[in-house]
Amino acid sequence: MNKNNKPKQTWYFDTVEGIDSVYDKTRDFADHKWTPKENTDHEKARREAKLGMIKDEEKKLKKFSNEDITSYPSDPEQKRILTNIDSLEKNLKIMPDTWKRYVRTGALPIGDPNYKSTWDMMKEIGSPKEKREYARMEREDELKTKKRENLQKFTEKREKINAFRKARAEKIKKSEPATKMAQEIVNAVEDQAKNIVAPVQLELFENLPIQYAPTRPVDKSFTGGLHEGFVKSKIKDAEDMARIEKEINDEV
Repeated sequence: MNKNNKPKQTWYFDTVEGIDSVYDKTRDFADHKWTPKENTDHEKARREAKLGMIKDEEKKLKKFSNEDITSYPSDPEQKRILTNIDSLEKNLKIMPDTWKRYVRTGALPIGDPNYKSTWDMMKEIGSPKEKREYARMEREDELKTKKRENLQKFTEKREKINAFRKARAEKIKKSEPATKMAQEIVNAVEDQAKNIVAPVQLELFENLPIQYAPTRPVDKSFTGGLHEGFVKSKIKDAEDMARIEKEINDEV
């Protein structure tokens, strides 16, 4: 599931309606009246297209795992794929074999909307005291599931942060030679600026021997500096790291 928890919509031409639309237009806009054989071949191709779409959708299913909530049939993306497969099978009048699909893909099927969980049945037949106990046990089970889901989300986020840090460290390492060279240039320019000597109007000292002609270093502030883009880039890197550290501290 993506960042906004919004599943992708099934592409129109992957659905029953989309496939039928293509094949209907092919037939309706033919440049001649089809023979019975052409009609039969056309319908056969339509059926094969839907069967092929079922196989393609099955390849997208995730193998079920208790630790991976995106492999649950209730996950929006997993549910979208299973729903489209169910629609295609009903259109083809195929009896779905969820067990064979599970063997092929490892994916659990969508549950029956009328299915009652063990907790529901236990709460229907138990005494008031037993019903309260069943409800408490059900809440504990839901809390454990929620905790497992939150742990997985935290782990995924931690992995993204570590990946970002690794990429940033590699970027810094690659830029070290250029950074060192830039610093050497800055140091050289600063040293040169400190040693700037202002020319003296020697005509004011024409009567003095040349060795006594005064010269003095100019107290001139250095106006050079790093490129503006370089400075902004370093400031942005520092802000990104501060934001990531804050997210980690908030999670902990």
